[in-house]
Amino acid sequence: MNAPGGDRIVQRYAANPVLLQDRCKFDCRSYVFVKSFVPFCAYLHNYYYARVCEKPFNLHPEGLDDPGIHQTVSAYREHKDGETKRRIKRYGRKKLLSSLPDGVGPIWEAELECKLLSMVSELFQGVSRRIGTWPKSRAVYGVDWIPVFEGSNSILPKLIEVNYCPDFNGLISVAEYPEKKFFEDMFGALYTEGFAAKDCTKERLHKLH
Repeated sequence: MNAPGGDRIVQRYAANPVLLQDRCKFDCRSYVFVKSFVPFCAYLHNYYYARVCEKPFNLHPEGLDDPGIHQTVSAYREHKDGETKRRIKRYGRKKLLSSLPDGVGPIWEAELECKLLSMVSELFQGVSRRIGTWPKSRAVYGVDWIPVFEGSNSILPKLIEVNYCPDFNGLISVAEYPEKKFFEDMFGALYTEGFAAKDCTKERLHKLH
């Protein structure tokens, strides 16, 4: 849509998100390492983290404009000197899984992570066919997604946005996956020739096909 200051993209609101035990909404950040778009060679890191809303989720009309209910990155606090301090609540994958309601964790591990891999593969394969001038450029992307229920017994990852050259502060702050190991995985995937199948394990990386 056309809007003052430039074009905007409008997305349908996810009205049926997966909630934590405290009924707070969350979204997740995953990382993709692209070694080359043509020929296509990219990896999805298996470690991700969640960004959690401050208040329990609801769709009551009086709360629709409350960012603490609906926006996972809205936790900003104003200081006396006028500066803002970022206080986003983040959960690593292990804590996230332990914070899900009873019965959701097994569905999450059994199917959602496979669907996430398929979604990311389809997305980046599509980009690889339209990449244009720099087919062999290496890059790191942050993929933001939200888990939503499809029916009562199925969960889907819904894409929110993709960020080029993302920050790693959230990943580092939760400290579940060793920081040194994560960056070894990243640089290995981006720059090591012969990055082998042995490097693609459940705890580390999935190669996108």
